[in-house]
Amino acid sequence: MKFVTPLARAFTGILFLLVGAALARATTINYHVAFDTSSLSSPFYVDFQFVDGSGVGNANNTATLSNFDFGGGSLIGAPTAFGSFSGSFASGITLTDSDFFTEIFQSFAPGSTLSFDVTLTNTIESPAPDVFSFAILDGSLANIPTTHPTNNSLFYVELGSSPVLSSGTGNFNGITSIASPVPDSGPSVWYVVLLGICGTNYVRRHARDRVRLR
Repeated sequence: MKFVTPLARAFTGILFLLVGAALARATTINYHVAFDTSSLSSPFYVDFQFVDGSGVGNANNTATLSNFDFGGGSLIGAPTAFGSFSGSFASGITLTDSDFFTEIFQSFAPGSTLSFDVTLTNTIESPAPDVFSFAILDGSLANIPTTHPTNNSLFYVELGSSPVLSSGTGNFNGITSIASPVPDSGPSVWYVVLLGICGTNYVRRHARDRVRLR
């Protein structure tokens, strides 16, 4: 005779919620990015780009930008944007790869630092990965020179099964340091699966004990 206790049913429900949350978490990547901009003077521009790897704009990934802090500086004027985006620097910006190329840039008066948070969904793209990048532009809208190996980005992520993060240190007007972006940490899917196995064993033992007592 099978004996299922309310504890077992409750635990099973909680387990499904935890696994679902872990799987959802596994499809996103979170970074906090910070720069030293104390040596800059106006005019400069923050510039964010999101490129669709498939080349057809299939809208399977997003880049969400939030928690902007200009370290005593401020934005100037209104942003210029191309492609698929929503929101604002105040409320948060979401770029979607429903166009091949999406870009938003805006002038700012630099303060001592510049920082923001990035959340990237990570649906694998073929034949080439989706790419998110950040750069600072000069008054002529050209990327300031950096040490990035392929372009003048200060922050660059290729999405995929093993996301590739790279960053370039600016060597123009004294931008010489970048705080290493750190992926958001949290319980992995395997941790939740292990928790489930342990919990299932506990429930089974508890059920056997109840049967024996009967």
